[in-house]
Amino acid sequence: MKITETILAHLTDTDALLESVYQAIAEADPDYAEEMTAYEQAVHTLLQTVPGSEIYLEARRQEFASDIRFAIWQGFLWNLDCHRNPVNKLLAQLDFEERCQESKMHSLPSAINAQNKARAFTQFLPQDQRLLLEPIIDHFAYLETYGYKLAYSAGCKLASHMLPLVTPGM
Repeated sequence: MKITETILAHLTDTDALLESVYQAIAEADPDYAEEMTAYEQAVHTLLQTVPGSEIYLEARRQEFASDIRFAIWQGFLWNLDCHRNPVNKLLAQLDFEERCQESKMHSLPSAINAQNKARAFTQFLPQDQRLLLEPIIDHFAYLETYGYKLAYSAGCKLASHMLPLVTPGM
């Protein structure tokens, strides 16, 4: 079904999902262009210097996409919990990391698979080549800072639109 593919494309297609996240971050952060330029230079240097480094880069992308999907789902679930129990003020008192369940985020099978690929690539790299990974690691830390919150908010917004349409008596 075309409609199902269209709706799910941004959640299941890693390229489409990450492009949406990158666009949202670019709108939210005036320093995004500078950050992306530094990342692209680091990627270029890594690809020119370390054979097979595209495996590492793709693993990092896959791990980030897994984290984003989880954050979207947690936002949806949080809104659902609030919808079911609107007087539970304790939910709003949780800090973001608890609400988003970041501690569980990296234990998803897709995240573990990506982490294992990245680790397998880096474990035998000499120290000078490992240093080339630092700007890449920093870039993904930057993306997490904005990306998780934007994805979580998107999940909340999705639930806000969906729940009144599918909940009897609303």
